[in-house]
Amino acid sequence: MKFLLSLLLSFSFSAQAYLLGYDTIMSRTAKNHGRGGYQIQQVVQWKNGEGVPFEILETWDVLSESKMRLSLQGLGRLKGHVNGQFLYDGNRRLFRNENGQTVAQKLPATFSPVFFHFRNSKRMRERLVALKMAPRKSLEDRAPLNANSEAPTATPQDFLSLQRVGGVITYGIGDQGQPSLFIEQDQFVVTQINFPSGPSVVATGYKENSGGMFYPQELTYSWADQKISVTLQKVLFLGRSPKANLTDLDKDSRPLEIPAEDSALRDFYKIFR
Repeated sequence: MKFLLSLLLSFSFSAQAYLLGYDTIMSRTAKNHGRGGYQIQQVVQWKNGEGVPFEILETWDVLSESKMRLSLQGLGRLKGHVNGQFLYDGNRRLFRNENGQTVAQKLPATFSPVFFHFRNSKRMRERLVALKMAPRKSLEDRAPLNANSEAPTATPQDFLSLQRVGGVITYGIGDQGQPSLFIEQDQFVVTQINFPSGPSVVATGYKENSGGMFYPQELTYSWADQKISVTLQKVLFLGRSPKANLTDLDKDSRPLEIPAEDSALRDFYKIFR
């Protein structure tokens, strides 16, 4: 028993000693978000009790983490009741109101798509610090190898740890007791986001798409006592240099419209989009 305990402890310490550097982890994750433009279609589903679920078709046009467009279309019982577009430009979210005027707002701190599309790891690390999901020291270069020991080891980064999420080993970023961001160790994809204010996102079923972009088949969003699932329909690679008008609101796009009675859906778009 003592031998087994020693073996387990030895494995744990060895695993921690061989943690990749934070900068390397974020860089390799960024590379998995592809290059060029993508169109992503997915269905947002909210179940209110045992009845027929409410569904919205989302069509995302993605050029980078700072250039995206989202078009909404109600499905089933929401057909004709949910319409409109969001344009994401840098730190702004734009849409047309009921009067046809373009409204610009600051992105919510819980805006989640950036985690699945960031291509500049340095800017993403700065974003995590601004969101208080990683400490400021995470922006510093990793200390050099400790050459004073018989087997030189890398200096640990105490905001980085190995965590098990759904049976999968991940890198946990943030407080070791309660990390804010989880990145799968082998595949380098984001599997879970825990925002400081409480909302969370879980991503599963990653597949590689044309252009080297990995994207999850299922996303689950949770906040307060609500939960919404998002199921991927298709991913289309638009090439390295797609049309520039993907970064504009369509001239004939309808004003943003989400029924007030569907409060969970309205909250979802307010919090995560």
